[in-house]
Amino acid sequence: SGIPELIEDGITGLLAPPNDHMALAAQIKRCCELDDESREIMLAKARRRVEQNHDVRRLTSTFLSMLTSVVQSDGSER
Repeated sequence: SGIPELIEDGITGLLAPPNDHMALAAQIKRCCELDDESREIMLAKARRRVEQNHDVRRLTSTFLSMLTSVVQSDGSER
């Protein structure tokens, strides 16, 4: 089916409902029928989305900031 958190259907990729082989086949066909320019635009948007929202360094930094905040809060209440 794809990963809905990563893929916006028709914008950053193509999605099909889980366990629906006919819908999956239709999306594969749709992908094959895209012209080169449309496919390149979709790929560029997908890459930009991953870079903006799923960069491991950015996510790690955010996670560490959250942990630090929790640890500091826990220590100051004692």
